[in-house]
Amino acid sequence: MSTRNSATNPICTFPPQRLKKVHVNIRRKSARAFISLPLALLLSTLGTGVAHAESMKGKAGQMPAFYEGKPVTVNMKEMPAGASAALIAHNGSINTIYAGADLDDEQPFPPVIDAIQREGFNPLWRQVRIVPPTAFTSEADILAAAAAGTITLVTTDEVYRCSVVAPSPRPR
Repeated sequence: MSTRNSATNPICTFPPQRLKKVHVNIRRKSARAFISLPLALLLSTLGTGVAHAESMKGKAGQMPAFYEGKPVTVNMKEMPAGASAALIAHNGSINTIYAGADLDDEQPFPPVIDAIQREGFNPLWRQVRIVPPTAFTSEADILAAAAAGTITLVTTDEVYRCSVVAPSPRPR
């Protein structure tokens, strides 16, 4: 550092303490940017797909379904395997949800439920697969097709917590 007076020297000089403080702040800001930018890019790349793939809770778990020919919206969450087995063994009032594919997978058509609130509703539902996958809008139609031999109903060991959250919006 120069000890000459800054009035006679056109080059400005700073006290050494000030230089160290500015240098540390620049390093800290650079480190934050170095960490934050890749993290932000990673999170934006993953997007909401992670939330939908990992969580069937809340709005991510909502799907269209039918009850007695009427469209409804249901919220689904699969129970853990051990809980499902215990519920099947000890709960005689589990409802049925009919689906063409495993409810964890994309559905070829909306599933059909056998009860809603105020009509024998239990928030626990056992999945029954429709083979071959065929679109239906009511349990009566599904049972008639099974009785006629056009479809087979396969009862699974999967239990879901399901709530009817709203009637499905009507197309305009």
